[in-house]
Amino acid sequence: RRILHALDRQTMYEFLMRMKNPAGGFVMHNEGETDMRGTYCALATASMLHIVTDELIEGVPEYIRECQAFDGGISSEPGTESHGGYTFCGLAAAAIIGRLDCLDVPLLLHWLAHRQMQEEG
Repeated sequence: RRILHALDRQTMYEFLMRMKNPAGGFVMHNEGETDMRGTYCALATASMLHIVTDELIEGVPEYIRECQAFDGGISSEPGTESHGGYTFCGLAAAAIIGRLDCLDVPLLLHWLAHRQMQEEG
């Protein structure tokens, strides 16, 4: 708990804002690619440090929605194939900012339910 107080929240916030893409997603590092992993990591970090602001999440729900594929899963970036890991990241990112409404949840649940197999649980 004490370590959280030692972190420079303002510097972290400024870094996250620099990593933010105008489309609403985040890159993992300077000059990196924008994808759902970066978006989740940025929002999880911001949430843990209590630095989530309207400015930080502006456009994020729309970005997450654009990454939801036709089959209900979530992809790394708009227009690509659904993937379990990116689906976790997108769903968790939407939950962190309290915007599960940006997703077609029934379609997402259908996709998730059909990924379960007898061997895998």
